[in-house]
Amino acid sequence: MMIKKQILQGELADLALYQALRTRAGGDLAKVLDGFIETETRHVAYWRRALHDQETRLGVLGRLRNGVIRAAVFVFGDRAAFLLLEAVETHGI
Repeated sequence: MMIKKQILQGELADLALYQALRTRAGGDLAKVLDGFIETETRHVAYWRRALHDQETRLGVLGRLRNGVIRAAVFVFGDRAAFLLLEAVETHGI
């Protein structure tokens, strides 16, 4: 059960990151983030149903990770956003 909760935490972290990045995104980045948000929303809903868990929220490490990624995107722009999104989706950072 612990691994499944970790999966839910990961999905929550990804969704929160994409939503936060979307508030400042435009153009192609906005389109990509819209697609990711739609997908992650479904993933979170699935894991909440599967675990009968409506209480779990984004943890401290997830918020810290998202803050670091958001700061990098703020400093380095859309190119960094695309690289970091690839790392999140492909390698699960």
